[in-house]
Amino acid sequence: MFCLKFCMRRNDSNASACSTDGMYEPSRQVLNYRHIEQINTIVFHLRELSRLVTTQIGVIPNTVVGQLRSLNQRIMDNIELIEGDMARNERAPFEAKLEYYHTEYQEMLVLYQELMAILYNIPPPPPPSEESQQQ
Repeated sequence: MFCLKFCMRRNDSNASACSTDGMYEPSRQVLNYRHIEQINTIVFHLRELSRLVTTQIGVIPNTVVGQLRSLNQRIMDNIELIEGDMARNERAPFEAKLEYYHTEYQEMLVLYQELMAILYNIPPPPPPSEESQQQ
């Protein structure tokens, strides 16, 4: 009888100790106002670029329509990725991908300008100088 009571008490205390072990979660850094502002800015520019792309689709030759549609899909995919990062509210993945998002936006903008140059026979704009890229 003594052994049974002792074992039950010991098991009860072990059970309470075990239940607190699973409760520990390391703290995570969340997005702050500056990160959310950057996300909103990127999404705004992507949506604006998407709007420009879709306004051209109805008035251009079929050869360029496919490229514009794939560009628009690429823009929408990037918006979903960015919004997914914001929904997770974790700083590390967003900060790691921030340069990717900026580079991706710049590439899509250049592609859009190239497609518009094809459509309107406009010479391509000169590449941005290194001084303007550093600002």
